[in-house]
Amino acid sequence: MFPIGVRHNLLLQTLLNMTRKPPQPRKSLSAEELMAMRLQRQAEAERALREHAADQEAFHKNRERLKAERLAREALTDQ
Repeated sequence: MFPIGVRHNLLLQTLLNMTRKPPQPRKSLSAEELMAMRLQRQAEAERALREHAADQEAFHKNRERLKAERLAREALTDQ
């Protein structure tokens, strides 16, 4: 007899094996399809980099604007 925890794990493993789908065969892609996928991934990566750079630029501009406003307020209160 197995301990309760082991029995539970064996039962779960058996149920998982019963409900698991068989692996599907991979479709072999043509050279054109592979090139198209590579170009699409490259275009998506470039777009993501451009978006990130634009977000960083907007963040830094906003930070500098807020810093200038803060320094102006502090200059007014120091007088």
